[in-house]
Amino acid sequence: METAFPIPDAHPAFSYSISFCAKACRQILLGQDNVASVLNNAAEVVKQIYQVKF
Repeated sequence: METAFPIPDAHPAFSYSISFCAKACRQILLGQDNVASVLNNAAEVVKQIYQVKF
């Protein structure tokens, strides 16, 4: 939750970013990767999609 941020649903790339979130959830639920690593990677990708600078 330290890196949590809202995903603006009005943005044209919303559905694209949700696919990255779904992929992260799948990886976590299947136990394939480290949870923190998966979430941090997904957050970075979504930030790049929205060009958000934190």
